[in-house]
Amino acid sequence: MKRYMNLALLYAVLAMIGGVFYREFTKFNGFAAKTALGVVHTHYFLLGMVCLWCEA
Repeated sequence: MKRYMNLALLYAVLAMIGGVFYREFTKFNGFAAKTALGVVHTHYFLLGMVCLWCEA
């Protein structure tokens, strides 16, 4: 159980890092179109908080 909670926390941290990276990377490069990086934040949150948290 503790392992799943630790993995869920890890995915939450990765989601935050991915979201900040996406925002700053696209802002720095002046890119305004949709990219695959835009869904990294959401996917990591769903994977970590929904899938792994429900296992705990």
